[in-house]
Amino acid sequence: PLSISMAIVDTLECLKLADVQVKWPNDVYVRGRKIAGILIETQPVRKDQIVTDCADTNHVAAVICVGLKYDMSELRHDESLDLPVLTDFCYEFQSGHEGKVPERSQVASLLLQRVAGVCQYFQQDAGRYLEKFRARYDFCIDKDIEIILDNGEKRSGVAAGVNDNAELLVMIDGKQQVFNSAEVSVKAL
Repeated sequence: PLSISMAIVDTLECLKLADVQVKWPNDVYVRGRKIAGILIETQPVRKDQIVTDCADTNHVAAVICVGLKYDMSELRHDESLDLPVLTDFCYEFQSGHEGKVPERSQVASLLLQRVAGVCQYFQQDAGRYLEKFRARYDFCIDKDIEIILDNGEKRSGVAAGVNDNAELLVMIDGKQQVFNSAEVSVKAL
């Protein structure tokens, strides 16, 4: 998920958006507001379902869904809706640039190319994406967060980055804990 999130970051920065970050592991923010998210579903694949010369018999099929808010202008201006501050690609592009906003199809095409590239070269590039995330794109680092585990249990602490397996590190009651699956929200100040 983190590598796919970084593909979204690369796409948005290529299209000249600034202040792009990732909220571990699968939400992308621009100037502190969510602009994109991903969902990945995986399922084991039986050996007889694939055609490959690879000796590795452990194969997984993945369905990767990317949601990018392109144009939410109608919702943003509807006063009857009680929505948090929204952002989208068109708004962010127009806030920082003069000129024509790239077409939805152009944005989608570039995004698809970047995501496909991450999938194709994941084994070689996963470490590079992890280091890039750590260096500049961690939205949660040093912030108070709340974690909701898969079983519904809630925990609060301070985000301390990610380990080499892209698992979230959180300081809770003076001890570092590791999470590989959870819903994370940043606490408001």
